[in-house]
Amino acid sequence: MLIGGKKPALDQREIVFRRTVGEPVRLRLTALPIGVEDRYNRELRRPEPPFRDYARDPQTKGFLYDGEGRLIPTYNDRDPKYLEAARRRNRLWSVCMIVESLRNDASVTFDAKREECKTTEEWAEALWAEFQESGLAMGEFGQLLDAVMGLSGLRGEEMESARADFSARGASAPDGSSPTTQDEPNDTGSGVSGNGSE
Repeated sequence: MLIGGKKPALDQREIVFRRTVGEPVRLRLTALPIGVEDRYNRELRRPEPPFRDYARDPQTKGFLYDGEGRLIPTYNDRDPKYLEAARRRNRLWSVCMIVESLRNDASVTFDAKREECKTTEEWAEALWAEFQESGLAMGEFGQLLDAVMGLSGLRGEEMESARADFSARGASAPDGSSPTTQDEPNDTGSGVSGNGSE
């Protein structure tokens, strides 16, 4: 597909995490291309909640049936094991989204290689282990995910579910670290600048 005879470039933004000690952390994000989200949805399957019972009519207590005469199952979406599996899947999915967005930042390298891992899940776990040793705060990881979402124009159920697992736990940057998103490096000011990344 060409637009005006050209293939449009994916948008990019730089996000900067300030430090009271040491140099600021600068990361160059690239918008996620069409298809990336679907690919990881296939490779990192969502867990299914366990079966609870078949639906019943609240008045008669009799079983309810769908349009084809089948019993309607209900599921326990509060099951602790299911919730833990869902959180883990969201974490790995988020890691993959961020790594994809960092693919054009030559300053960022990862030891984990997809081709050396048997599954995408194994690769994502290795990447998560690297993020845990990266020096980024938990809130900063959530801010990275928010930035990727905004840059890529993603606001679907999948992204919001993953966002809730990180941003809600660390929406505010820790002391001495405030994020800035911008088109070009700029050492003045603090906080998040409005530049279309949201």
